[in-house]
Amino acid sequence: MPLSRAFLKTLNPGSMKPGVDYAVFLLKPSGTPHAVVDVEIVDGNAVAIYTGTCTNGLDTLPFEGITKALKGFFKEISDCITYAIISGAKPNCGVQEINEAVRAVQANPRDRALREKVKCLHVNTYVTRILSEASSQYAVVKSLNPCGLGRVILLPGSGIHELPQSKLEIARFLARLQPDYIQVEEGWNKYTRLAYLIQKAPSTLLTHITALASSAFNTEFSEDRIEAYIHVEALLSKELGHMAVIDFEGDIPFVVKFPKAPFNEP
Repeated sequence: MPLSRAFLKTLNPGSMKPGVDYAVFLLKPSGTPHAVVDVEIVDGNAVAIYTGTCTNGLDTLPFEGITKALKGFFKEISDCITYAIISGAKPNCGVQEINEAVRAVQANPRDRALREKVKCLHVNTYVTRILSEASSQYAVVKSLNPCGLGRVILLPGSGIHELPQSKLEIARFLARLQPDYIQVEEGWNKYTRLAYLIQKAPSTLLTHITALASSAFNTEFSEDRIEAYIHVEALLSKELGHMAVIDFEGDIPFVVKFPKAPFNEP
């Protein structure tokens, strides 16, 4: 279904920071099948893994099946940790780091930080196992803390990937993973130059810039900064025939193009 300027108004890359939300911001208009998974601690100890609404037809049932099947693995380690700490028995929980951390707790039972380390290692081991098994059926893109908590994006493909830390690197990364859906063009052109001026210009100069742009492009630009920026993206999208957004990493311009999202603008 062709997209239009009204859809562009829902996209505002300049206000976004790098992270999972930015990656999802690029995935949604692209048509890429994807799902976001949240990994959290609930009720103090339990690990909750929430699979969000899948978008553009990604089947998450295999991932949910893996998560369910490995609950027993999580409980086995939990029981081993609890028994070793309470009884003082030598821990044999199947993970060397956990065994060492449990022995540290046995030697210093009142040290809360050591107990938290055991908990952290336990959760991370569980989440790592889930993602490892899922990576044969999905491209797993993770943004997790050292304890394995955070968010994961599931995409078509395979392997485990770390989400990059900058917007441009995220765009490049997604373009490599899903080249049929997302493409990145870097560098200056008439559209990125104008978008940069509109985004960066002081309010006192914005009116003059939009007036000059109206004359140069033979189309009326709004004096509102966001509306003018969207107008630049709409002109670019119209020229390409499909949706595109303009963004900047510092002062470095780049265009993210969505070849499977046709743009329809009168």
